[in-house]
Amino acid sequence: MTYSIYDKITGKILNIVETNDISLRLASDNQGYIEGYYDPFRYYIINNQVIEMPAKPDSSYAEFDYTTKQWFLNPDLAIREILSRRKQYLIGSDWTDLLSAKTRLGDELYNQWQTYRQQLRDITAQAGYPLNVTWPTRPGSTQKS
Repeated sequence: MTYSIYDKITGKILNIVETNDISLRLASDNQGYIEGYYDPFRYYIINNQVIEMPAKPDSSYAEFDYTTKQWFLNPDLAIREILSRRKQYLIGSDWTDLLSAKTRLGDELYNQWQTYRQQLRDITAQAGYPLNVTWPTRPGSTQKS
């Protein structure tokens, strides 16, 4: 049999268990279970009633609030992703910041790389940061970073 284990207070589905053992052991008194598999990204359970979550916003930064039972955009998720991505782009362009880069690239392309790197460092100062940022375009590329 399949059981969905959930938090009785929040309704959050914590685990899915396959067992034939009739004495299902729960980790605490705050946990309950209901027979069947319920996707923890689509449902929550209150008073042994399975409730479908509202539609998730089209954002990787969306998180479900089990108190309000609504989705919200979590800026902390956005910040972690943006800073990690920015770090990768800066590391990937470190070669343009070497003493020999200006000679190898020429003044125009060297200055474009320096502008690009500064725009990456300034991402956190954008008006829409962190939920809506515009990535700069790498020199020599038609696509944004």
